[in-house]
Amino acid sequence: MVSIKGKFELADLQAAQNLHAMPGKWAWVGIFALLGLFGLLLLAGIVLGIQGRVSWWLVIYPVFVVGFLALFWFVLRPAQITRAYKQHKELSSPFEMELTDEGYAIQNSYGQGKIPWQDFAKWKADKNIILLYRTDNMFNMVPTRLLQGEAEVRYVLNQLRQNSVKEASLVKNPVRTISRALVWVLVVVIIGVLLYMNLK
Repeated sequence: MVSIKGKFELADLQAAQNLHAMPGKWAWVGIFALLGLFGLLLLAGIVLGIQGRVSWWLVIYPVFVVGFLALFWFVLRPAQITRAYKQHKELSSPFEMELTDEGYAIQNSYGQGKIPWQDFAKWKADKNIILLYRTDNMFNMVPTRLLQGEAEVRYVLNQLRQNSVKEASLVKNPVRTISRALVWVLVVVIIGVLLYMNLK
């Protein structure tokens, strides 16, 4: 059994959201492919712009898109997470958490809850946080900083595995897969249209 007393910090929520948003193996392939496409578009735009064959807008498109994504990831998203932490008073309330052979239990001044291991849909973990998913997008956090060493981390992960809770990367979500594929197709089509319009 693992018994924890503490409270969630802003860094815990940031680590949880970063891990939750971390793409899977095939998503990384798509991201690198898209970045490669943007790089080629940028290079082609510079070369063709110097030759006077296309408008300099061909260079501006990918720079604008990458700039917007960087603004979202490094400025807007952290601000949104900080705001959510400040608004969600339960997160900063001291809690007592127990991780036993039966499951996960937590209590604080707002209430208490117990979830058997087998009721979790999936899990994800890194060196900072363990996420116990109740649904595809709703999770409970276990900050590893509050665990007493690697033995307690192993205990939690072993309980999940023994109760047949799959690691998130092994859980198939056909709706998400199809929606992501459609987004990639849409991005490629838009880039193709922009190239065609500028090369006419």
